[in-house]
Amino acid sequence: MPLIRNLLFQPITLNTTGDHDAVHLGSRKVLSVPADQISPEIVLAAHRGFIKILPDLKERQTPSASQTGSGRTAPKPRRRTKRSSNR
Repeated sequence: MPLIRNLLFQPITLNTTGDHDAVHLGSRKVLSVPADQISPEIVLAAHRGFIKILPDLKERQTPSASQTGSGRTAPKPRRRTKRSSNR
């Protein structure tokens, strides 16, 4: 089930597909909606930048290095060293 996040600082109500249902999102709130309930109005609102449609948390997880097969790990950050002040 995708997540819909309201990017506005005001509430927004969007119609869904189906039996005259609607989604009410408060300002900056996130709501989970079934994928079959996403209407063209919701897609248009996302295109205009009013809301953001995010995939489900389970789908958003990035695969680990063992699943990708590359075996590479991210490089460790280097420590900053003090510079000598020769000025």
